[in-house]
Amino acid sequence: MKSCSGLGDLPADEVPEAALLGRSNVGKSSLLNVLAGQHQLARTSRTPGRTRLLNLFDVNGGRVRLVDCPGYGYAKVARSEREGWGELIEPYLAQRPNLRLALLLVDATLPAQPPDLDLHAWLALRPYPTLVVATKCDRLSGNQRPQALARLKAAFGEEPLPFSAITRLGRDPLRGRLLAVGQSAPTRTPA
Repeated sequence: MKSCSGLGDLPADEVPEAALLGRSNVGKSSLLNVLAGQHQLARTSRTPGRTRLLNLFDVNGGRVRLVDCPGYGYAKVARSEREGWGELIEPYLAQRPNLRLALLLVDATLPAQPPDLDLHAWLALRPYPTLVVATKCDRLSGNQRPQALARLKAAFGEEPLPFSAITRLGRDPLRGRLLAVGQSAPTRTPA
């Protein structure tokens, strides 16, 4: 739909939004492409840190909007630019009245990472729900997947949704959650 460099660039409508959050290279663009059923809707890259703006995508005929936020953690960009992303994301997450759901993507092949845990704790103070989405589940064997998901559940205190951009695992439940966002009422007014 469009890319925004600040809150003032966001649409002044009441379309419910779901924020897509996660470390650089966790698979946000791949998840977007799978949800949309389009291979190149969101550009994927092997170089972390390519998303630098809030990228907006209409879902379900414009009844819901997905907002792809810049990744955090490792990225091949200047430190000052990475810090600028925080200045963009934090006000969006704290002040946007349209925001109804935060999708926190975590890599299922890794233990819970401190930045993910910190963001999850910060999001818990917000008035909208957070859904932990465990990406890259296709890289885990049948025995490894339940163990990895159990570790993530213990770390985050909630059941993660397993997801794979390769096998489409979790696509339909995630689509269902997004459609429910489109039916949700506003949860707060801007601070």
